[in-house]
Amino acid sequence: MERQIGDLPHALDEGEALARRFADKQLAVFLDYDGTLTPIRDRPEDAVISDSMREAVRRLAERVSVVVVSGRDRKVVQELMGLDNLIVAGDHGFDIWSPTGGSIQREEGASFEDLLQEVEARLRAELADLSGALLEPKKSSVAAHFRLVPQEQRPRVKEIVDAILSEHPEELKVTPGKMVFEIQPKLDWDKGKAVLYLLKALDLDRDDVVPVYLGDDITDEDAFRALAGRGIGIFVGSANDPETTGRTTAADYVLNTIGEVEQFLNRLAALDAAKGKPTPPGGGSKPNPSEWTLAYDSFESEQERLREVLTSTGNGYFCTRGSAEWADVDDVHYPGTYAHGCYNRETTIMGGRPVLNEDLVNLPNWLVLKLRIGGDEPITLKNVELLSYRHEVDFRNATVMRRLRFRDRRGRETTLASRRFVSMADMHQAALSWTITAENWSGPVEVITALDARVMNQGVTRYRELEGRHVHPVASRTPSPDTISLIAQTRQSHIYVAQAARTRVYADAAELEAERGLYRMEDYAQQTLGFDLQQGRPVRVEKVVSFYISHDQAINEPLANAEKAVGRFGTFDEAFDRHQRAWDELWDDCDIRVPNDERVQFLLRFHASHVLQTCSPHTADLDAGVPARGLNGEAYRGHIFWDELYVYPFLNFRLPKITRGLLMYRYRRLDEARTLAREAGYRGAMYPWQSGSDGKEETQVVHLNPRSGLWDPDLSRNQRHVSAAIFYNIWHYIQATGDTDFLLGPGAEMMMEIARFWSSIAHFNPQRGRYEIHGVMGPDEFHEKYPGSDEPGLRNNAYTNVMVAWISDVAGRLLDMLPERRRSLRERIDLTDQEIKTWKEMSRKMYVPFHADGVISQFEGWEDMEELDWDAYRREYGNIQRLDRILRAEGKEPDRYKLAKQADTVLLFYLFRQDELKQIFERLGYAYTPETLRKTVAYYDARTSHGSTLSFVTYAGVLSEIDLATSWDRYMVALESDVGDVQGGTTAEGIHMGVMSGTLDLVQRSYLGEVIRDGVLYFNPKAMDNLRGLTLPMRFRGLLIKVTLEDDRLRVGAEVDSLNRSVKLGVGDQVREIRSGESHTFDL
Repeated sequence: MERQIGDLPHALDEGEALARRFADKQLAVFLDYDGTLTPIRDRPEDAVISDSMREAVRRLAERVSVVVVSGRDRKVVQELMGLDNLIVAGDHGFDIWSPTGGSIQREEGASFEDLLQEVEARLRAELADLSGALLEPKKSSVAAHFRLVPQEQRPRVKEIVDAILSEHPEELKVTPGKMVFEIQPKLDWDKGKAVLYLLKALDLDRDDVVPVYLGDDITDEDAFRALAGRGIGIFVGSANDPETTGRTTAADYVLNTIGEVEQFLNRLAALDAAKGKPTPPGGGSKPNPSEWTLAYDSFESEQERLREVLTSTGNGYFCTRGSAEWADVDDVHYPGTYAHGCYNRETTIMGGRPVLNEDLVNLPNWLVLKLRIGGDEPITLKNVELLSYRHEVDFRNATVMRRLRFRDRRGRETTLASRRFVSMADMHQAALSWTITAENWSGPVEVITALDARVMNQGVTRYRELEGRHVHPVASRTPSPDTISLIAQTRQSHIYVAQAARTRVYADAAELEAERGLYRMEDYAQQTLGFDLQQGRPVRVEKVVSFYISHDQAINEPLANAEKAVGRFGTFDEAFDRHQRAWDELWDDCDIRVPNDERVQFLLRFHASHVLQTCSPHTADLDAGVPARGLNGEAYRGHIFWDELYVYPFLNFRLPKITRGLLMYRYRRLDEARTLAREAGYRGAMYPWQSGSDGKEETQVVHLNPRSGLWDPDLSRNQRHVSAAIFYNIWHYIQATGDTDFLLGPGAEMMMEIARFWSSIAHFNPQRGRYEIHGVMGPDEFHEKYPGSDEPGLRNNAYTNVMVAWISDVAGRLLDMLPERRRSLRERIDLTDQEIKTWKEMSRKMYVPFHADGVISQFEGWEDMEELDWDAYRREYGNIQRLDRILRAEGKEPDRYKLAKQADTVLLFYLFRQDELKQIFERLGYAYTPETLRKTVAYYDARTSHGSTLSFVTYAGVLSEIDLATSWDRYMVALESDVGDVQGGTTAEGIHMGVMSGTLDLVQRSYLGEVIRDGVLYFNPKAMDNLRGLTLPMRFRGLLIKVTLEDDRLRVGAEVDSLNRSVKLGVGDQVREIRSGESHTFDL
């Protein structure tokens, strides 16, 4: 049955359904080339597959049979793919070839070669006078492309083709495609028949094989129809594309973009790798791709903002998006630089009322470097012809690079190679280098270098109605002939931001004298550097920048410090050497090595790099928290939520000083948390759901629903569980580090005040004989209140209540752990015996709601909600991750339904071991068995939209105890979520710190089974082929150890430590004390 393209479900949203379909099956994957593996270009020769897509195909071809079925000439496709483990069917399946030859070798149209040569000559002659007409001769067909032919002349192409066919009606036929007529032998043969033939020839025409076909063209419909009922067809494209409007298809699913195809192929490879399948027939080549580089080999305007985020560079003090230096802010590009703590509040009048927002400020753009050749306009990608293009980031040293060859309108061909970094060695330094080579010309050029404070916050579309002007200029200067400087100030918070830039030109190793021009305004400082290029002789332009903020330590005045620092900087190469050494030291502590899975290895390093760019050793000395979306975008306005719950576990075991510094951000705002609690009628410390500069509640009272265009009420400030997360974070930092000084000082004080808050918000219900908490939200976020109620919040959210029971138990015992400081701590916060007694009682009498079948209820009254027709919404909308917005746009309230955005109750199983939860529940008087875990997880998994990337992390961790294969599938979704932008545009607004850190933690927490119990670090590894050979460093209570997982052994080794420290490590009942320089192997 054929359907409209817009009615197809999205293949990435149906991952679990497809995984079930593929379970215990072998895959055979068939791929179209143009429009599927690479965007369709005006000229076929420009459609070059990207390195990342080629790697995705190669990786999949190592696991399953992969066939490229293209309308192109078969040899051309083989050359473009550059892989020797593929079967290639060219000319729409007429010409089939495999690496192994044999029965797969088939050339259906070979007898028509002479006739097709005549057709080619005829077409070449008759199309010669049609501007834009392109001829593509192939072995078994001839293609006439008319995409570039003017609209009014296109009918002439069809007339010529029809005339040729009329002369050979029994021998030739035409197959129309996207702006192309394909003249082929008139045989009963097409892509569908080629696919069926290949299934037989490869011995894959069996019940245990699922063929999957991906294509975008009309010719691919033959394959979709051929596989109907026995395989899976996936249409690549959008229903909104004018070329597909109104078209029906026999495909089963849809992928909208080339990027989604790449993500889907990577998921297939990961899914099959988890099943441990052998190398397929015809496969076996194993190139060694870089595990440190994310690269793009074509410029795609619609992907540029996403790539700017993924290739950003930072040092834990400030971070700059991976924008091109020549790019201004427009619909394609968004240069942005952000620094920890640089917030500003502005008011917008909306609906006649003032709305106050605090934002992490987009700071002056230091990147500006532009090239002007021979007095023409500055070079942009819009005014040149790109001959080649590469954009990449090297995770090993967080360096972003571009290399492009272009031809300008005067025919001059030029190569421009760009490298830049934000220094990890010097937190105030950044540097960029251009190498310019004139390939076929010589002549004068001008390089424009600038610092630009004409910036706004406008990187998030849904915020654009809000005031985005946060910076006003102060002054610009020219402190020396090769240096410009600028200082600006945030409008409300009065933070001064200063930059100084020194730009020099080098030919070979010698500095080249450049003719300099100057242009300055208060908000913009520019120099032009004029010099001559000689054909074939590279010239290097170096721009080094210093960056200071008025709240920095050990400075006098930001602009003076910036000018002084840039004058002391050496060359780009000298700065890069120091920068790279600093990163090498970080990787010694942080590199998780997974030798058995290249894709996982690549993504783990990608995530670790971004985490360290946001939270580095520099961050430890700042007044900084963990922005949920990092420092490379404006989503969530740069606010700090609860994501540190997922971030700290990775840092605790590697760079614990950073965790300590980040926890101090919370301690410095303890008084503000006390004020928030007091103003709400409570005692203790109630931390805000969204925090920024000073710890006030920054959550807005309304938020824009992009589906409806309306501003909906925002009740999310009632997520009081953020305070529980802070308590949990402090406790687990202490367990990992043994930092008793922190516990005796800031740690215990925060923990006591948080426990005090929970005891004041809870009330005792004498009818139940238990404590209850009303008026709060859990992590779910879809449920803000009860249907029809004017009162915000819910009663007895299970996650919150269980967390409070645990907090009450720890707090009730905490003073006994601090005998020397007990009196001073009690006096400092005026703690009474009655409060401690209440905590101990709450640890035994918190109320937890259950369903009748033993499932833990998300909150009291959940069972009274309506069930949702999930299948109907998936059919209607495809991607339903943000189901709340869909329902509100329909005029319905999410509060009515049994649905969840992300793990809520299930999060308990992620944060606590099963024996811990059993202890908590039994202390509360509730039964807890392994079946509680299984039933509760299964129940909510079926009712969760996973609208937050954190949900995949949580479920992957929890399912590792229940269903390892499904856990790994969820883990791969989490790993791919930012690089693949699974939420369709959100990553372009900033990375997701929680999911990136969470995927790193999952390796140690869930798959290696790390847990601390009674001062011993235990491991309980899962049996997984993917992680065989896993090696990771962990710093436990001051001692760095290296953990290596082998087939049936776990090897641990401690670094040589001048303090001769020792730690206790265990596997099962085996516990061993490991001293400095010692190693031990545990049998599994």
